[in-house]
Amino acid sequence: MALGIVCLFTLKDSPSKAQWLSPGEKAWIESELQLERARIETTGHMTLRQSLTDLRVVILSCTYLTGLIGLNGVYYWMPQIVKSLGLSNVEVGLVSAIPNFLGAIAMILWARSSDRTGKRVWHVTATCLLGALAMAASSLAHDGIFIMIGLSVALIGAFGFLATFWALPSTFLTGRAAAGGFGLILSIGNSAGFFGPYLVGWLKQTTPGYSGSLLALSGFLLLAAMLTTIFGRSVRSPRASVPVSPSPGLTGK
Repeated sequence: MALGIVCLFTLKDSPSKAQWLSPGEKAWIESELQLERARIETTGHMTLRQSLTDLRVVILSCTYLTGLIGLNGVYYWMPQIVKSLGLSNVEVGLVSAIPNFLGAIAMILWARSSDRTGKRVWHVTATCLLGALAMAASSLAHDGIFIMIGLSVALIGAFGFLATFWALPSTFLTGRAAAGGFGLILSIGNSAGFFGPYLVGWLKQTTPGYSGSLLALSGFLLLAAMLTTIFGRSVRSPRASVPVSPSPGLTGK
């Protein structure tokens, strides 16, 4: 609650109100946003009602759901998986921090790569495939070191998915349609917070160890990659293939 109050007074509604930006940077960002909206709306303006029934929004909602099931399932059960390797409570905490640390670094680097190249769909698909392959490898491994390597790579892929996914709906949604589309995607996707951990717990009780759970989560990430590919074929926006142009203030010109 306290953080929400702080955000109310610190977050700005537009770049023009951001005090930490120079006048030149404000003007550049505003012009880029206007050009972006104009490029998107050349393919057709979408109303709020249309955004809630648009096939692309439905596909992205399912993509976000399946991707988060893969992430949340392994993320919430990570301490128990590490504990099953025979480590103490202190060791579990330290070892569990490694995949998260690597994933945090990967989020920044992968998001920068997505912005630099403009290949939004490819970046999301690649992270899902990486996470799916790593989880599948972890489910087949028996040595603790190889299991942790697989889980670390899997979380790198899953965190990379989070860092790049939200650029996809912005390729065709603007204004009120964006608010409605984003809300629908979040509403459906956040239910993964229940399904992912529940699925892992249920499979752990019905199958020996965590191999079956990790293999199932791998399947969800693979499904997310397939849905992202389908989305990429259904939308053709200039922004999806045009990299972000550098700010004059950052290039020194």
